[in-house]
Amino acid sequence: CKISISTLIMCVTYAGTYSGGSGTSGAPYQIANLNDLMELCQTSGDWSKYFIQTANIDASTTQYWDDADDNSNGDLYDDTNDGTSTGNNEGFSPIGNSTTSFTGSFDGQIYTIDGLYADRLSSSYIALFGNTNNSSISNVGLTNIDITGNGYVAGLAGLINASTTISNSYCTGTVYGYAYVGGFVGAMWSSSIVKDCYATSGVSGRDHSGGLAGYVWSSTIDNCFATGGLSGAGDVGGLVAYNLSGTVTNSFWDTQTSTTSSSSGGTGKTSAQMKTLATFSDETTSGLSTAWDFETNPNDDAADNNYWDIDLSGTINGGYPFLAWQNGTDTSLPVEMSSFTAKALMNGEILVEWTTQSETENMGFILDRKTKSSLE
Repeated sequence: CKISISTLIMCVTYAGTYSGGSGTSGAPYQIANLNDLMELCQTSGDWSKYFIQTANIDASTTQYWDDADDNSNGDLYDDTNDGTSTGNNEGFSPIGNSTTSFTGSFDGQIYTIDGLYADRLSSSYIALFGNTNNSSISNVGLTNIDITGNGYVAGLAGLINASTTISNSYCTGTVYGYAYVGGFVGAMWSSSIVKDCYATSGVSGRDHSGGLAGYVWSSTIDNCFATGGLSGAGDVGGLVAYNLSGTVTNSFWDTQTSTTSSSSGGTGKTSAQMKTLATFSDETTSGLSTAWDFETNPNDDAADNNYWDIDLSGTINGGYPFLAWQNGTDTSLPVEMSSFTAKALMNGEILVEWTTQSETENMGFILDRKTKSSLE
């Protein structure tokens, strides 16, 4: 029996090892680079396993991935754009499809995947995760996506089904499809949950096009927002395009950037309101029943989850809330001073007095006293 060199290369490249792990809850498969992600999307037998992402991934070369590559360069796709391809550069092939769902667990561990590309207008279930069933996805950051598909099209997941939960994740970029199109998820069915997530993705679709989700049936969205621009022929929604017996709580969309004042769930706010802490923290605000958990007071909960942060200077995420893990530290909030004086008293104490013009989310001040010698 003879084996060709090219066949041997393929056996080594797709041996199913990822960058470590064994696919169990105690030792998840490790997704550390684009080759690992390619292996995952092509190995449906692993779609019931546990995965963790262990590094930021540059996925920009997925724009050259081609289903019809002749494999002469040792890759399943023409991801080097070396001219050996005979197809159409369809791009990324989703994890989960119409015949096999992703039923496992994927923890992005607060790393990002940048530049994910798919151009599959004749196919459905197009996203990072095409079709999920009773799965768990968390801590994923998708940036600068460019996704095109037919139905169930989105950034993170085309269809989430049967108690799938997605949390603490976000998407930016553009999404285009015909039906069930969302900046974050295309459709949600059967007790699925999206919580503490957001999308700034621009969305274009023919029917059921939503800034966060295109279609929601008997599922829950909580503590989420969307800001992306929208266009579509029917059932267009700033947050949700069509909601059938779903529950949408404490969630918002930007009526100005989305260019729509309608949504089948959530509360519309102006851009200025979407960049105001009180919108998400003051429970007297329209549309808010429970304050979001921000890193700093007044809304740091007892469990210290610290899901959210906001940069009132507008530098981070354009002034919109963002997931606390995106910058790794508490964001300093500005304090405007009107006056400040300090004087020595006869008893050796120092009297310090100040007046602030404005304070936001301020817990207090810490005064650090230094002697003259310590400054020299």
